[in-house]
Amino acid sequence: MDNVSLQWIHLAGISDHQLTILGLVLTIFGIILTAYLGYSYVKKVNRQNKMDLDQNKQDIIDVLERCINERVLVNSQDRQASSVCQDVAEEAKRLQGSKSNYEKGLSKAVISNDLEAAESEFGIAINQQLPILYRYYFQRGNVRYLQKKYTSAYEDYSEAIKLNPKLIHAWVYKGSALCGLKRYEDALEAAEKAIELDNKFSPAWSNKSSALIDLGKYQEALGAAERGIELDPTNASAWSNKGTALAGLGKHQEALNASNKAIGLCPESADVWTYNASILCFLKRYEDALEAAEKAIELDPRHPRAWNNKGVILFYKSMYQEALNAFNKAIELDPKNAKFWNDKSSSLGHLERHKEALEASEKAIELDPTNVSAWCNKGTMLGCLERYEDALKAFNKAIELDPKHIDAWKGKGITINHLRT
Repeated sequence: MDNVSLQWIHLAGISDHQLTILGLVLTIFGIILTAYLGYSYVKKVNRQNKMDLDQNKQDIIDVLERCINERVLVNSQDRQASSVCQDVAEEAKRLQGSKSNYEKGLSKAVISNDLEAAESEFGIAINQQLPILYRYYFQRGNVRYLQKKYTSAYEDYSEAIKLNPKLIHAWVYKGSALCGLKRYEDALEAAEKAIELDNKFSPAWSNKSSALIDLGKYQEALGAAERGIELDPTNASAWSNKGTALAGLGKHQEALNASNKAIGLCPESADVWTYNASILCFLKRYEDALEAAEKAIELDPRHPRAWNNKGVILFYKSMYQEALNAFNKAIELDPKNAKFWNDKSSSLGHLERHKEALEASEKAIELDPTNVSAWCNKGTMLGCLERYEDALKAFNKAIELDPKHIDAWKGKGITINHLRT
């Protein structure tokens, strides 16, 4: 302190002792102020760091959710994580130690590919009844769908929709689950609800196309698939459905072109390869068809239609025992599919195991009494067993269901000839 300041202090009647105390007070105040400012700065930095960490965590969660959605869209349980998923893989592993069961479930589904464990974690999150409950139901539905648990997946999607009626992905995937349950009219209704929510959402249109294909409405299915492609030219499911619809309309070369486009967009989808195999089989390119069917099985060994396709192709190659083995595997995976039982009947018939073939055709009819081919197979096997009266009844039933079915009329004619001799 300079002399002038000291003079003013002395004039103000402040003693040296008081001056010392004042200096100490000012020093302490300065220390406190510095500490407070430092604490405030550190607190601000920590708050910002926490916000950054929370945002980073949320970004990881968002990516993992998208990864699961992506897998459901291509219907592949064993699909490898996309590059986006792989980019966050190491950070996402940390979510396995999270206190949140939902976060642990996401990590186990995408990073560990442990769908059963993920299903369990999502179940715990649901039981806790937390605010974003619809997301927990939705993701549990996804991992159940990927495990082909279509009934429970459908139930979870329905719960998610009750809690959030505008959750468009839930409507789309609910439709997929309904297709898995062979409830095609209901699946079509779910797809149309998704379109109502957003008529520019490409997956909704491809799902509508899938339902229409299963209903045998190929022209309408083609229109829906093309709308899906128009909205998103990279939608592999829409391209695959376009190919299947064109095949249903008898345009097999165009169908193959569309199917090949789907494979180029999504080569890891078992569904895409399965439909490709069917089209190649129609074109009598049996070696290529068999290769496509085996690729589908490699991608998803529990894909029943892929196994049945393999059986059909082997059947056309006159490899009846190998075809029967494939049909048995398809039935093991989907025992309620009438077509699989009927195809098995055909193979058994060519192996001259007529009694077993008859039993398989009757099982097909039990599952689907409107299956004309199964009634024809039953008639043929009854004829081989020289039960001509019963064979005639079976062929008459086939003709009643489809008056223009050539094989049914041929079978009836042959049976009548046997009855006359």
